[in-house]
Amino acid sequence: LAVASKLPMGSSCSRFNGYEINRRFADRIEATVTHVEVAAENVPCTADPPVFVTYIPLGDDFEGGRNYSVFVNGEEYIFTTK
Repeated sequence: LAVASKLPMGSSCSRFNGYEINRRFADRIEATVTHVEVAAENVPCTADPPVFVTYIPLGDDFEGGRNYSVFVNGEEYIFTTK
């Protein structure tokens, strides 16, 4: 799973903070990607809101021909395996 996130503040004030995966249901994957704002003392935030791509391994235990729902920070995406 590749998740593209536009960090809310410039690169000098935003940092990737990790991700969590929840696969408690067979056909539903929940992913939460987080970022933090870092206030640098006496350093202004830059005006370059970067896009950060997070690659999340989901494993390979998917059944062929089945629909799966992936929720990333609450937004649902559906894919069907072949």
